[in-house]
Amino acid sequence: MELQDREVTLKIKSRPLRCAYLVRNRDELLDAIALYTHMWGGAANAILPLPENDEELNSFTYTLEWMNPDYIFIPREERSLPVSQVLEKLPILVRPISKVEIQRHIDIASGDLLHLAPGSLSHISKVLSAIYQNGTEDIGIRLLATNNPFNLESALHAGLPTKSYCDYLVQYLGASTFYNLENRNFLFRALLTITKFKSPYDLTLVRTGKSYNFNSYIIETNDEETLCIFLDDGNDVGIATAFWNCRWMFPYNKIFFSRKDFLENIKTYALQIIKFMPYIRAIHITTPFSREKALELCSFLKNIFMEGGKEVLVKINYQDFRFNWIPGTLSSGKAIEITRTVTSEGCVRFDLSTPVGHENINFTFGYDAEVKFRSGRKFFCPHTLVNSHLLTNELWRLDYSETNRENLGKHWLRQDLPIRAAVKGIAGLALPGKECFFFIHPDNVIITRLLKELGFEVKANEHTRYAQGLVKRLGGIGEVTSLINDGGVDIISVLSADRGDREGLNRSKILSALIKKRSFNQEEANKIINQKLKPLLASDLLRRGYSHRCQNCNLKTWFSIEEIREFIECKGCYEREQLPLDDLEFTYKPNELAAQLIREGGLAVLMTAATLRRIPSSSSSLIQFGGDFFNVENKTKFAEVDLFCLTEEALIISECKSLFTKKEADEKEIENSIKEQIERTRESLKKNLDVAKRIGASAIILGVFTNVSNISNLLNIIADLKNMARGQSIGLHLALNGRIHLWGNSDGIEPRKIKLGDLLVEEQALSNEWTVGEAPSHYGGAVGSKGLFDKEILKQWESDLKA
Repeated sequence: MELQDREVTLKIKSRPLRCAYLVRNRDELLDAIALYTHMWGGAANAILPLPENDEELNSFTYTLEWMNPDYIFIPREERSLPVSQVLEKLPILVRPISKVEIQRHIDIASGDLLHLAPGSLSHISKVLSAIYQNGTEDIGIRLLATNNPFNLESALHAGLPTKSYCDYLVQYLGASTFYNLENRNFLFRALLTITKFKSPYDLTLVRTGKSYNFNSYIIETNDEETLCIFLDDGNDVGIATAFWNCRWMFPYNKIFFSRKDFLENIKTYALQIIKFMPYIRAIHITTPFSREKALELCSFLKNIFMEGGKEVLVKINYQDFRFNWIPGTLSSGKAIEITRTVTSEGCVRFDLSTPVGHENINFTFGYDAEVKFRSGRKFFCPHTLVNSHLLTNELWRLDYSETNRENLGKHWLRQDLPIRAAVKGIAGLALPGKECFFFIHPDNVIITRLLKELGFEVKANEHTRYAQGLVKRLGGIGEVTSLINDGGVDIISVLSADRGDREGLNRSKILSALIKKRSFNQEEANKIINQKLKPLLASDLLRRGYSHRCQNCNLKTWFSIEEIREFIECKGCYEREQLPLDDLEFTYKPNELAAQLIREGGLAVLMTAATLRRIPSSSSSLIQFGGDFFNVENKTKFAEVDLFCLTEEALIISECKSLFTKKEADEKEIENSIKEQIERTRESLKKNLDVAKRIGASAIILGVFTNVSNISNLLNIIADLKNMARGQSIGLHLALNGRIHLWGNSDGIEPRKIKLGDLLVEEQALSNEWTVGEAPSHYGGAVGSKGLFDKEILKQWESDLKA
């Protein structure tokens, strides 16, 4: 963390808990629905089938990572090893659960609420009681009779409320019940009708706001002129979970129904749809089918509706829907924006607004917080279990846990209210009236622990030790990169060459060196000196002084500006001598740290870090200087990695080289020296490819700082290895004197002109397309005067269903 990042701005939203319930069969699915029906925010919480193969396991993992739930509920019976391994790596609390525990929780009279690590699970009755304290008139709640033969369909559409909960809704909130569900024809009408009213399902979202990310499914289906039908084959629990997970954002046009009955009586149902939705323009079907049968169904449905006088678009999703979920979240109340100071331990403390119905009750709720540094730098941390521990704990707790201090091990870590990374900030759990906090740790702490989790560690070497020292001295990588970017590094390099490190160079000689050795024109060189010389002096990276020749012993000595007095003492003969009357001409030289940095090749490391920071999308990346790369288990060193750069999109590693020729060397000696350095660089880069594969890095940067004009040898290294790198989905590029040569291209590009994605290997688009037919992204034309559905038909059906 930079010194200037000691203040953060938080934009915080309280919200219901975000959960996922894992199920294997339809009985467990009904358990999940029963729990969610009685839980604040329940309708927006996911139900996921347990994966049955490796391909499904990948989809399952991706969905959980994208969802970022607070809790995962899973039946207490033993789960599969692959699923356990996935859950153990995610920063999500796992709560085994049983049918008995669910029944105790939803039976509010028992008072036996479901216990969570902090607090307990909310109960919707408490929330509704707080909102409607004196009851109210009819607010449009409709219930489906609990004794009907279509339990699954009823549960998915209206929830599974207990009898006491139904009685409360009827008595205090004016709910009415659809009793006439004697056959599937009436059920179909009931499912269409209830979408226009509130149900116990919808009540779980009371006093919440919805936000979501647009995707193709939302664009195609969240429209009242489209009817989405999930057709059940009677076997796959995934079709039911897909319906539940895709409905919460826009439930007004989605129904779940038996495929067998729908297809056998398609003409009847088509006419009912047209009656109820006279302005329907599209049907979106989701059902497990082969492609051939999906094509047949698509054509069949279009013809059936055409016979009924309606031309509709039909789209069918026939595979790969089991882990579908609408990406979004709930919130409670308005966002609170505050500014907080980061403590010396890296702690940020804040308070949350308590959601309605949670006052004076130990209900756990969640929050999302956008985090920004007041300096303008973006906050970022990886979404891993290790980083969740970092966000939740002080550094000393982590150290004590790792070293098993007093044999307590992980007990040193905080056990309540864990925090984890989220898009734009953090997410966490909270209790009413309890202060919240999180910790921001330095970049190197985050990356070091990330590598350690993968089984590796890095020890600083000559290249990186002095670079790290300079960063500490100046207060952060941001300060260093600001100094050395845009010509700062060029001033340092010319002062370190020839006699610069002994006597220093005056302004005119610096100007001349920038023109001759760094290929700037006079205007550019003057601009660099005017902009960078003073900041470099202020940072103490450069020193200003005077080179004096003793009149007694003829020794020439450089005195820093702090040592200059009217009388100076020669460091050779120790005679005191008065300064000359003529104007003193100041010269400039690097301090000892900067000089050592140059000698050990550390300037190339800093130059590469500065180059990566100038890429717009990686300006808030985490940077760690590397060194010797070890396997933790056997303590063997097998590579050197000079720099790690962790962004939201990728982990990037760098091999950094300072490649300079000696001015006094002859041509043959220079040629041999370059050849030797090039071969060493090639071998180091091969080892870096191995490292990248082991730690999941997505790109490697060969960072070179050089005065060699012929760069063909460097480009050849990239050319020789890029196919090998690309085959492993690893980008390989050259960063040369602050410009990036993508894939070894001879034309270097300013970092500000590229995107981080340009450094990565483009992912191949999935070739599988599991849909047939067509669906509009939007509709033109006006809606008729009767609205999107026929109100007279709605009244008639409602009357029939209540009979």
